[in-house]
Amino acid sequence: MEKGIDISVHNGIVNIAKVKNEGYGRIFVRAGYGKDNDDQRYAANAEACLRHAVPTGIYWFSYGYTEAMAAAEGRYAVAAAKRYWNRCPIAF
Repeated sequence: MEKGIDISVHNGIVNIAKVKNEGYGRIFVRAGYGKDNDDQRYAANAEACLRHAVPTGIYWFSYGYTEAMAAAEGRYAVAAAKRYWNRCPIAF
């Protein structure tokens, strides 16, 4: 089983090279939350994962309490992922 972590603005500045060297095989980056709110560290974290060739997924923290809200947030998550990857796992 692959060892992985998730990171967001709440972790501060994460040393992605160090995380990779410690044996983490995948990093899930919080892309955002709620109604089109990007995580403040999403761009920096995504770019660092790309630079260090770390397999990456994203997650979107949903606040959708109706089907329409959840669908909109799902679209935000997919759009956020497409800024950096053609394909990646998305946790919602």
